[in-house]
Amino acid sequence: KIRQKALSIPLKDCVAPLLNIVLPEKDGDRVWLDVAGARSIYHMLRFAPRLVGDILVGCTEELSPPQLEAIAKDGLGSRCIMDGILEGPVQQEKVFRRACRTLLTRLQG
Repeated sequence: KIRQKALSIPLKDCVAPLLNIVLPEKDGDRVWLDVAGARSIYHMLRFAPRLVGDILVGCTEELSPPQLEAIAKDGLGSRCIMDGILEGPVQQEKVFRRACRTLLTRLQG
């Protein structure tokens, strides 16, 4: 039997489905995030910098500004996603510097 290559999804496109973000419907409500997905992304951001580029792109460029703002205001989201990016080797690694700049630009609107 001949094996077929499996269809693959780019890693950057996996961030939003892993987080499964549900934005609050009104002011004062909390954002809903998948805990296991947020923790998974946090741990993936701890991989070697050459491996995390697509995850950083998924976190900073594939999520919408309202999603990024809601994540920043949420305890779990800010700890797993925002801190995961900001605690990376920003000074040494270009991918983390770029991600921080992109994040700042997108949050400023």
